[in-house]
Amino acid sequence: MDVFLESEYGFLSVNKALVHSENYQTAWQEIEIPVPDIAEQKVVASAINSVSNLDCELNALKGQLIKNPSKAVEIDTNLKEWLVRLDKLSLDEKILSWIRDGESDIIEFKETLSLDIEKQSKRKEKYMEHACLKTISGFLNSKGGVLLVGVSDDGSYPGIFTEVDKFHKDKETDKANFDNFLLHFKNLIKRSIGEEYYPYIEYQLVNIHESKVLYVNCKKSEKPCYLDGKDFYVRTNPATDKLEGPKLVSYIQNHFS
Repeated sequence: MDVFLESEYGFLSVNKALVHSENYQTAWQEIEIPVPDIAEQKVVASAINSVSNLDCELNALKGQLIKNPSKAVEIDTNLKEWLVRLDKLSLDEKILSWIRDGESDIIEFKETLSLDIEKQSKRKEKYMEHACLKTISGFLNSKGGVLLVGVSDDGSYPGIFTEVDKFHKDKETDKANFDNFLLHFKNLIKRSIGEEYYPYIEYQLVNIHESKVLYVNCKKSEKPCYLDGKDFYVRTNPATDKLEGPKLVSYIQNHFS
């Protein structure tokens, strides 16, 4: 009841009762309060508690923005992920927004995963795959980021249809098989980055208008990630750089402490 009266609808109901009642002291009797059954009340109470917790989290993030503005990008990314979960901003809309804004320290475009468009190669090119894996490794070692495969540097998004049709056809039907493409991508992650980093990497195919793009969301890793067990990359704006020697030692000491 208290929650209802504190709500905007409850406020309007109280005012309505006061306006139409002849006796101020008995006006409360005319307030219409919806009373759901016990099961629904429990759900409502749980939802209200979740909203309160979310409100606390938002206030905490506001405090971080004021006290530590250097984390603004990370906080903004987290907030956008919340919006996606709340269906306020669909994933395809989010991707289109990133494409319009262009590459940055947390966004990278790759036109293909394995196919060299210029050479029109007839096989999967390892140097093409290495470029994507290098970006993922750099995101893991920095503050996270998103890799979009099927998006060109000029902002167009041809998608992965050509590549899948060329390298990942179903043997029985001879048709493009997107599951085979995803399995190939997973095997690349397993071989070159490692299964222990699976919790930090989320990926899926997303329909963007008439196209299909591979979305790879990388979180900041809690431990250093060496590509192929030897090379260490970090993300800078908007490129991926390899660190070696004293710079590598210093970065790991400061970043993963």
